[in-house]
Amino acid sequence: MAKLNTPFVSEITGGETFTLDQIKVTTAKVNHSIHTLAYRFDVDGKSIVISGDTAYSESLIELARGADVLVIDSGGAIGRKGGAGVRQEDRQGNRAVDAVGRSGNQGAHSTMREVGEMAEKGGAKKLVLTHIVPGEVDKAATLAALSKYYSGEVIIAHDGLKVIIP
Repeated sequence: MAKLNTPFVSEITGGETFTLDQIKVTTAKVNHSIHTLAYRFDVDGKSIVISGDTAYSESLIELARGADVLVIDSGGAIGRKGGAGVRQEDRQGNRAVDAVGRSGNQGAHSTMREVGEMAEKGGAKKLVLTHIVPGEVDKAATLAALSKYYSGEVIIAHDGLKVIIP
């Protein structure tokens, strides 16, 4: 009978770095309404940073420094007409009420401008937008608006998406 290894569990709070097989994992606490971490995975000279919901976070900028890919909350992707729930911004990229009249996401989510600025300041080569709220995204308008703040490639995520790091 094969001997089973006892699993090892270690709670992390952000700021830790450890290795799993050949993958270097670095963590950072990001700003959100609850305790939230972002993760950076480095292997064979390639890197991906994954952050879920976050408000603007200097810690994410540092974690994403020079990453090949940054995966992050959509930052208020622009919805097509009738796209319920899509967060809206004013012409300067500042927070405004969403499509159903709510405001006050300041501690939980970044605006599209903030997402673009974090990716640009961190030097991420590709930006993948996730956590798309219900409704159809106007891809052209979202990409055009984001291009004001971020100069790299932007991908709007969808189920089953595969991102290749060359």
